[in-house]
Amino acid sequence: KLLPPQAMLARLERRLSVLSGGSRDLPARQQTLRGAIAWSYDLLDDGSRRLLARFSVFVGGCTLEDAETVCGPASEVGKDVLDGLSGLVDQSLLRQDEERGEPRFVMLETIREFALERLDAGGEADAIRRRHAMAFLALAERAAPNLMGSQQSAWLDRLEREHDNLRAAIGWAIEGAHAEVALRLGATLWRFWQMRGHLHEGRDRLVKILATPGTAEYPQDRTRGLEAAGGIAYWQADFAAAQAFYEESLAIRRTLGDAAAIANALYNLAFVFFVQGKEKGDVKRAESLLEESLALYTSAGDRAGIAKVHWGLASLFSQILGDFPRGRPHLDISLPILRELDDRFSLGWALHLLGLINLKQDAYDAAYAAWSEALSLFAQARDVSGIALLLDDLSSLAVAEGLAERAARLAGAAAALQASSGADLAAVLNAVLGRVRPGESGVDEKAITAAWEEGRTMSVEAIVAYALQRSAEK
Repeated sequence: KLLPPQAMLARLERRLSVLSGGSRDLPARQQTLRGAIAWSYDLLDDGSRRLLARFSVFVGGCTLEDAETVCGPASEVGKDVLDGLSGLVDQSLLRQDEERGEPRFVMLETIREFALERLDAGGEADAIRRRHAMAFLALAERAAPNLMGSQQSAWLDRLEREHDNLRAAIGWAIEGAHAEVALRLGATLWRFWQMRGHLHEGRDRLVKILATPGTAEYPQDRTRGLEAAGGIAYWQADFAAAQAFYEESLAIRRTLGDAAAIANALYNLAFVFFVQGKEKGDVKRAESLLEESLALYTSAGDRAGIAKVHWGLASLFSQILGDFPRGRPHLDISLPILRELDDRFSLGWALHLLGLINLKQDAYDAAYAAWSEALSLFAQARDVSGIALLLDDLSSLAVAEGLAERAARLAGAAAALQASSGADLAAVLNAVLGRVRPGESGVDEKAITAAWEEGRTMSVEAIVAYALQRSAEK
């Protein structure tokens, strides 16, 4: 009996190769996977063939809604898309899974290669790829405004599930020099790449997007793409590159004359000049940029912008200069607004700063309260960069409380997350704050070394749960 494609795939050493096992007296069409797929394809009616070919643009499957958007409408396919997909499932050419109570359809990669050939031969490949790219651009643009608030986890998860489709959309846009689409995809996806630990990939894709011919024709989108590239470079602690991206973005935005966009560009650029510390940075320039940004946001009545700039000023004065009396009032302005706006990403960072201030003032319980809340926020979103930062924070608290093994375990986990995600910014912040990792401090006690190594191997879920159990170790 002919194996279904799923079983055949496991027996292949390479795609579409000749099967080495099985009965030798079977028809030739059943002795190769290509023949088996072609045989099944030939049994389909014209509408199902067209649907199979169009579905091949999806990488990693898709929802019913996306399939209908890209593969339909029924008048083009010759049948209802859902009915057609169900028929392809019955023929083992698609697999139907369930995701959050909704159907998701998946095509095995080997079948997809065959179907892509049919799509290319049918003369509508570019049109269907364009539909696919536009569908996932629409998803990315719906997601982007929700990546900071209470729905951030659900939207980040959705982008993670569709990451392969988003990659395919970007690839199509770059290869075809569809500059506007490429820029819009890069601008909307960078926060996802940063939060979910895809910084290296995000940097590579944004560099290619910005080099796509024709991007200068879309200055509004190009400046957003530059901001995205600057953000990724900043999180990678590549401050020279971040400065170059941010300065080009600011120059374009000044030309366009959009006050809110200029304010945001000024805010971004300021961090390049102070996050490295007062020895390596330019604190005066950073302060000037932030003050100009704050004036623009205040004039526009933009409370979200006002809140983030006050947080930036609080970071500059408290974290970099150690001037808590000057920094704390800015933080006191920022925190209530961020809570009111439910900007959980920015709130997490503000709480990070609040914990640092409390630790410097030996208010250990208050530091833990701020940091545990921030860690919970980042963990709910599975924001890898934020989690790594807070693990280092809580490690420094453990050092202050004399809990050496706990400090080493937390720091080891933070180091592993930073290495895997590419978020080198955390290492820079540790240096600015004068932190020393327990595993790198010259202490060679076996317990400390073992705790460090244990932390490096713990899952994100396990280390977050451990970090939030402070009372059990005090």
